[in-house]
Amino acid sequence: MNRKQFLLQAFILACLFQFSFFNFSAKAQVTIGADSQPNENAVLDLHSNYATGKYGGLLMPRVALTSTASASPLATHVAGMTVYNTKTTTGDMAVYPGLYFNDGTKWIRQQEAIEEDERTIVYVNKNDPNLSGTRFDDVPLLDDEGNANPDFVNDNSLKANVNYIYVASDNTMWIYDSGSSKYISYKSPAATAWYKSGSSLDAGADKEGRISRNGFIGIGRTASKNIAIAALNENLDHSGGYVYATYSKSLIVSNGTQPSYQRGVVSVAHQRVPTGVTNSGNLIGLLSQTYKNGTDNGGTLNAMRGVYVAYGHSDVDDAGTTNTAAGLYITPYIQSGEITTSYDIYLGAYNGTGTIANKYGIYIAGSDKANYIQGTLGLGVTAPTARLDIRGYLRLAGTDPLGTDNPEVGMLRHIVASGLQVYRDGAWRRIHDDSYNTGAVKVGTPAITEKGALRLTDEGDFQIYNGSAWQTIMTIDTP
Repeated sequence: MNRKQFLLQAFILACLFQFSFFNFSAKAQVTIGADSQPNENAVLDLHSNYATGKYGGLLMPRVALTSTASASPLATHVAGMTVYNTKTTTGDMAVYPGLYFNDGTKWIRQQEAIEEDERTIVYVNKNDPNLSGTRFDDVPLLDDEGNANPDFVNDNSLKANVNYIYVASDNTMWIYDSGSSKYISYKSPAATAWYKSGSSLDAGADKEGRISRNGFIGIGRTASKNIAIAALNENLDHSGGYVYATYSKSLIVSNGTQPSYQRGVVSVAHQRVPTGVTNSGNLIGLLSQTYKNGTDNGGTLNAMRGVYVAYGHSDVDDAGTTNTAAGLYITPYIQSGEITTSYDIYLGAYNGTGTIANKYGIYIAGSDKANYIQGTLGLGVTAPTARLDIRGYLRLAGTDPLGTDNPEVGMLRHIVASGLQVYRDGAWRRIHDDSYNTGAVKVGTPAITEKGALRLTDEGDFQIYNGSAWQTIMTIDTP
């Protein structure tokens, strides 16, 4: 055997020896980071202090997931597979940077419950913190070598705190329940669809903090890309409503000089229309649609209200004072630009082919209510030029209890036997040529004839219709 053959055989034997050693090691338990036996229950035991003064961690494989539903870039879903995702996507199945594990059908973002709950970790020396003799400390029970940690002693100040997570000697987690004064088992919540507002942390088990999400929400129905929150529940307790908002009665404004503003529901709608662009649609701040509809809908509904507003003092023992109360308060804004026509309240015409027996645009109940209009009022005219501008007849008929019992100077009424009367000098007086008149009443000359109607002719005759003919009650000189 020459020297080259000997060296070749030696190399092959060395390779076989190394291979057999590697194969054997791969099948056994392994410790990395320390010259010690691995934990008997671990296949792979990692130690952070891999060298003197040096520490490290486990760096998970980095991949760019496409969605929670897709296995990509892996070939298929594998239950237990864990990766660190580096990509951010959008949609209902969006993924975000962080650790994900696979349950065999989808990716699930891992919930760092202890960190995200912002709770202090407390270690105990027993499997159940409720057992007598339990010691508490904020350092682990064992050190990195698996030996008893000499720094673990006992700190009674760490006991019975509802904001702490207690880790038992068997690694189970517990929280303190102030209601029962006992420690109860705690299970880390699954990842949720919500963030803690202002952060990228999963909301997890947070029951009081502010939460948010970027996508659309569907409650009882499929989420819509055009609706931020869409709700549908056919099994709803209908007396409660879809959305219920209330303030606590215990909320007190303690500073009498500082204003406090409370709002039950806030609706804000903005739209930007660039120069040169015309939007043929509209901008609606609050849309309420209330219909009686559906199949087999021939029954009777007692009442329907598109918007129902109840306001005031609801408690019988409320002795306080509210300076001003308004059931509906409207304040138009026009900081710049131009609004061609503005309506504080616009009541549209009826749509459809159904029948409405009695139609009211505005119905004001309560005889003790005063109605005030600061500007002009037009009846039958869209651009009134007087405080009261009427295009058509003004009918005064019968006796009004308010006018009879509490007459005031300047009131008008029509009595069948006496005709048109005005109240002045302490009595109701029939209007003749010396009639009493203050203010401006503008009356047109329509062709309708109805008893009690008034008209002003082109000749200047102010007339009243007595049921069969027009009767002149005064003549106005015309230029």
